[in-house]
Amino acid sequence: MRRRTAVWLLLLFAGQPAVAQDHGWFVTAQLGVAEYETTQKGPGGFWGVTDDSALSWALGLGYAVNERVAIRGMFERSTGHTTTNRCPGTMPCPPIFIQEQADFHNLSLVAMPRMSIGPRTSLYATMGLQYWDADGGPELPSDDGFEFLFGGGLDYSLDGGFSLGAEVQGSTADYLAGRVGIRYSW
Repeated sequence: MRRRTAVWLLLLFAGQPAVAQDHGWFVTAQLGVAEYETTQKGPGGFWGVTDDSALSWALGLGYAVNERVAIRGMFERSTGHTTTNRCPGTMPCPPIFIQEQADFHNLSLVAMPRMSIGPRTSLYATMGLQYWDADGGPELPSDDGFEFLFGGGLDYSLDGGFSLGAEVQGSTADYLAGRVGIRYSW
């Protein structure tokens, strides 16, 4: 279902008018909130369970292949997610409650089909891969993995190559982020 939706979005965006001011390289800085719901499985001992949101920031570098499609790599970090312990599977669990702060790091590479919805405004989708890394505390385990990443955003172009925007992204790893940011194109 997700693949079919991604193909339809790509076809929809490919048939729209071009956004003339968007071409060449760009950098982006974003700030927002990221929510994770995951279980970090470790060897023996406790599993870490995270179901929390925290402040996140992201930095990206991209290249507009043409006026309708760009490619972007991004690093995102969010810290201070509350993680608690859970016993693995059917193992007996000692009555110990552990609560630690987990940090999450993401690296993503996405295609960004886009379309103009006004003289300075454009919509875009994000579709690609995400590598995520959950760093548990001293007692609870860390975990990582690769997931399909998808989302979308809205950009408003300013003068001098700058634009302001808002973006929402999610993944198949129960990750959801909402961010606002600034982009500079050259």
